[in-house]
Amino acid sequence: MKGILIQQRVFKAIDGKYPKNISEEKQLENDEFAYSSIILNLSDSVIRKVGNHNSAKELWDKLDELYTESSLPSKLFLLEKFFRYKLDASKTIDDNIDDFTKLIQDIKLTGDKNIDDYSPIVLLNAIPETYGDVKSAIKGHFIRDCKKPRKDPPRESANNSDDTVDEVYMLSDVNAVKSVLNKHEWLIDSGCTVHMTPYRDILSNYKSENLGSVSMANEKRCDVLGVGD
Repeated sequence: MKGILIQQRVFKAIDGKYPKNISEEKQLENDEFAYSSIILNLSDSVIRKVGNHNSAKELWDKLDELYTESSLPSKLFLLEKFFRYKLDASKTIDDNIDDFTKLIQDIKLTGDKNIDDYSPIVLLNAIPETYGDVKSAIKGHFIRDCKKPRKDPPRESANNSDDTVDEVYMLSDVNAVKSVLNKHEWLIDSGCTVHMTPYRDILSNYKSENLGSVSMANEKRCDVLGVGD
């Protein structure tokens, strides 16, 4: 907001650094311009909190009191926004994640260093119920958290120091996954016994085989269409 007022050459209405020869009429004009610029960039809910202030300086000071990075009201406002966060269907996944990441950074600026502990569950809850299959898959974890699956026994820890993946399975029930995840992400089931992808073209040495099915975290089963490296 400060940048907007500086660009419009009316930030002097806030800091009071007017030249000595400026007229009262010009000061009033700057104040009105600055006031309207601030108001027009506020949401209705914020305007209701500051609407009784009639000058740009009073308005600015009140906003600073309410939303300064270190203030308790600012932190509560951001936390409320964080825990109510929902994906915007009109935006891309990348834009949504960018908004969410910015919100987390703003909360960290208030001094909260533990917000990352809650980020995964909040982001999971932000996904619409129409993408239930995707939510179930994400309740497992991305391939970056599981570097190599162990084949025997399947229920032991799936983590290994080797950075390669032996096998990747091609699944058929992936329409929902395609619609919300980009091509460079991987999913694995909640047991981390197999890796899976809806994109056949990224696999090498692909073989089309009937290999049965894989149990998903949402209690559904997906047919395995083939296997590759």
